[in-house]
Amino acid sequence: MAQVGQVRIEPVAGTDFGLAYARVAPVRSGPGIGSLIVGIASILVAGLEICLGLTGSVKGWGPLVAGAFAILAFVLGSGAAVLATSARRAIKRAAGAIDGRTIAFAGLICGLCGAGLAVLGFAGAVIATAVS
Repeated sequence: MAQVGQVRIEPVAGTDFGLAYARVAPVRSGPGIGSLIVGIASILVAGLEICLGLTGSVKGWGPLVAGAFAILAFVLGSGAAVLATSARRAIKRAAGAIDGRTIAFAGLICGLCGAGLAVLGFAGAVIATAVS
């Protein structure tokens, strides 16, 4: 297999010329990087949701605020999962021209964790309000 920078030359039949194929380095997957960013954002929003939901549970506004942030965190987490799945498929089809499979996998995991934390945070805010 040719290394980055090496050139493969195939002669053109019947001429003194050849066709050169340069090996280029693979590029990072844009959707993979985007899924990681959105996945991290979903975790941050879910953390904010948990803090505000539990703080507001004493005064009664916790579930309302937690619900609004839970929707945002869940949408961000779902978006990260969709982007990561799309990136992993594109990387598989690119046959080495695109890399970033681990970044896309990390985005998938962060997105799923953010969506899960959003659901747990909302349930916690509702339970904390019911108890107090």
